[in-house]
Amino acid sequence: MYKRNQIEYSKEKRYGGRSTLDRPGRNSMRKAIAIQCALILLVLAVTVVLGVTHAQKRDVIDGWADFSQSTITDDFATSLDGDWEFYWGQALTPEDFDSLPHTGTVTHVPALWNFGVAPEYPRVGVATYRARIRIAPTDKELAVFIPRIFSEYKLYINGEFIGGSGMDSGISAHYMSPQVYQFMPQSNVVELILQVKNTVHSNAGISQSIRIGTEDRIDRDRLIAICGDVFIITLTAVSAFYHITLYLVRRKEKMLLWFGLLSLVVSIRSSFLNQTTVMLAFPNLPMDLGIRLAVLLMILLSILLFLFLQAMFPNDFPRKVMLLMQIPNIIFFPVVAFAPVSISLSFVNSYIIYSTACSLIMIYLATVTLARHDRAAIFFEIGTFLFLFGSLYEILVYYQIVDAQNPLSMGLAGFALVQAVHLAFSYSRIEREQIVLNQRLRITNLAYLRAQIGPHFLFNALSTISNEISQSPETAKELLLDFSDYLRGRFSPTREDGLIPLSEELDTVFAYLSLQKARYRERLQIEYELDADGRDLIPAFSVQPLVENAVAHGILPKEEGGTVKVKSWQDEKNVHIVVEDDGVGIARQKETSDLEIKGNGIGIKNINQRLELLFGRSLQITSAPGEGTRIEMIVPLED
Repeated sequence: MYKRNQIEYSKEKRYGGRSTLDRPGRNSMRKAIAIQCALILLVLAVTVVLGVTHAQKRDVIDGWADFSQSTITDDFATSLDGDWEFYWGQALTPEDFDSLPHTGTVTHVPALWNFGVAPEYPRVGVATYRARIRIAPTDKELAVFIPRIFSEYKLYINGEFIGGSGMDSGISAHYMSPQVYQFMPQSNVVELILQVKNTVHSNAGISQSIRIGTEDRIDRDRLIAICGDVFIITLTAVSAFYHITLYLVRRKEKMLLWFGLLSLVVSIRSSFLNQTTVMLAFPNLPMDLGIRLAVLLMILLSILLFLFLQAMFPNDFPRKVMLLMQIPNIIFFPVVAFAPVSISLSFVNSYIIYSTACSLIMIYLATVTLARHDRAAIFFEIGTFLFLFGSLYEILVYYQIVDAQNPLSMGLAGFALVQAVHLAFSYSRIEREQIVLNQRLRITNLAYLRAQIGPHFLFNALSTISNEISQSPETAKELLLDFSDYLRGRFSPTREDGLIPLSEELDTVFAYLSLQKARYRERLQIEYELDADGRDLIPAFSVQPLVENAVAHGILPKEEGGTVKVKSWQDEKNVHIVVEDDGVGIARQKETSDLEIKGNGIGIKNINQRLELLFGRSLQITSAPGEGTRIEMIVPLED
């Protein structure tokens, strides 16, 4: 005792009151922190490189782009990033440029005129963009891709009105949707005039690249983008359906519910982003309603994300912390739902910063899982990486440092998909483990049933045989063979799934009833109606306990005795086994699940559980006091 205390004291003295078992945990945490720092630096490096690459791109200079040296093939397409002519406060038409000189400045496209350009202009207002493009001679039809414009616009190409949204053009302002406009070039110079007006959105101007190229290439590029959106929408929707359905089966696992709803909201919100596939189904969706729904879905994403994290990491992400982080959502949600769109959108910028701050919580949780060597660590780490990348990239997009389409939502979609893969692997592993446990349970049950031979039955059987030896040696010999058959049936090996041929189970029944008949003589009558194929497979030790129950608790309590009937037949899909007696019956107040054989401990409940485990079926029991009991077991035939 003294030596053990001396050793423990030595450990505490060396490691500051902590045993050496704490040191691996601290080392794992250091490694996890190092990995997180490396990933964060990688994300920052990638975003900086993308930002520098974007800043260096200038296809339009002082309102002119020259592609005259590029042969226009079927695969021709290029962006029109650069410095466009810009006329603030004026909605100019091609006629205006032809008749009157107009002085303007140049501004970068894509960029917001109320943010990220110099000088900045008021959010509410109107402006005209103009660019002229030199192209090689061609007889091919060209197209211009117009991204989402904040928030109304008119497009003129070579002096002709091509299309638009709002701007008093006879086309009402709908939710922002990218469009492709075709035209036939009349000369080697293409003039684009774009009037843009904003009254409701917090951003104003052109935030994404305008592209020009052959109609086939532009249409193909947009179709690829739409397919990418549909892929994310479909994948997250399937994930939502799967996990919500799984939750309906496993009601206690709230993580499945929150993740299913999170995936569903990601799916719906993805339809409002990038190519706004929602506009394919609802082309006349009003601008005000579309913006409001898109922002509300973003808030709902944050709410569900925190609920999912709290359910997934209840010890590391306490409920109180989760509720504290939900305060901005609780405040912001009613503002977006009921306030004018112009007011609610003014909060979006700060909400993006809030979303980025939320990623710090995910980084902390990822660090903890890595330190614990949790199997979920790699999946959660990848998901956190995608979410963090999307958050930081969204800020760069907002500050017009890079050009991208809704990276935050893409990061959330990536996070949801990675977690879906993780949950799928986890529950697949659980299912495999459950199969193994079920197999072990069946083996254990069979071993238990083999051990449940009542000592009273053994004693009485041997006594009956002993009495017959002096009176009828031949009968004693037959009874001894029956007793041997009974023991052989109880201890013979079975298949791995616990099934045996019906004939083998009936051999045990014959042996048991023969011994009981020899003992109780006229008090016990036996009838057989066996029409089923003896090769049909049924659970081992399933019929004989039912027969034993009929004799012990149906016939023997009745003074004059009674009859036990054993029947079997089969139809196209099942084999039916019935054990019936005309004994005392079962009291009505008793439930089926409470019926147990008091004499030897083998219960109907046990057989019923095995049937449910193997085939998802239950015993069918009908009984009435004084009239007897009928128990039917239905087992599906093997294919």
